[in-house]
Amino acid sequence: EELELSSKTALELGSGSSTISGLAAGHLCKFTTLTDRPEVIQKLGDAASRAGLLFDKVDVKVLDWGDLDFTMSCFRAENIDLIIMTDVVYYDMLWKPLLRTLLVLSRTTTMILWTNCNAYPKFKPDIDAFLKLIGEFFDVAIVDDIPQSGCGSPSEVLGGRAVTRRLTLRDEEAAQEAVEQALARDAPGAALSEAGVQGQAAPHRRGQGVSPCCVVAAEGAGGGGGKCHEVAVAGSAAQRCGMAQEVAGAHAVSAALAVPRASFWIIESASWPAGEGFVK
Repeated sequence: EELELSSKTALELGSGSSTISGLAAGHLCKFTTLTDRPEVIQKLGDAASRAGLLFDKVDVKVLDWGDLDFTMSCFRAENIDLIIMTDVVYYDMLWKPLLRTLLVLSRTTTMILWTNCNAYPKFKPDIDAFLKLIGEFFDVAIVDDIPQSGCGSPSEVLGGRAVTRRLTLRDEEAAQEAVEQALARDAPGAALSEAGVQGQAAPHRRGQGVSPCCVVAAEGAGGGGGKCHEVAVAGSAAQRCGMAQEVAGAHAVSAALAVPRASFWIIESASWPAGEGFVK
């Protein structure tokens, strides 16, 4: 009640295959979108369905922190009141992609709640280093700090803490500038060009609701035969999502369906079981 969640639209980053925090938000918030990489979306959708939340209160979408173009085409910061994250600060190679994703999705009015353990059974994340990284753009305040002991998790660490912090974006113009700089460093379609794809990527500019990831096979279409559904982020993220072999020609792309402002699209090839994934 204090956070007025019943009136807020929430988005969770890094939901995983079964998210307690995301499903709780689904029950408490006006509407919640759960996001993660393509390989866990099916299980994530199943979890939301079992909770009786899918589509009515919860949606499930692909969001790859490494593909800003895709994120900007499929999500709008003005439509997000609350961002939640749980144990997303782990591998340091993902820190900058996560920060840039937050800069794209946040406004100064966005409430960001981030809970992270300071230790895991076999790993201790450098929380202080991540805080230093995001400190250039966000004000950070601790809102809760509890011991891991007694939480009932098989991964709890003796002496470990679970800390919840609230992040507040200070300057939208500075955030926009940082995002533009990051986009300038990324050559459009670089991953697809390296994979040898003969296709065409739809143009994109911030503020347009057209996906930059519409890739249509120009040669060899239908050569693979068969139909299978692989939920994949498109454009430059295709390679990172394990689609490089299909896209590069190991299995010819027979069709690509791109939906403006949808979170993902379907590639039909000959190597995956049919019917997997969600399309809205």
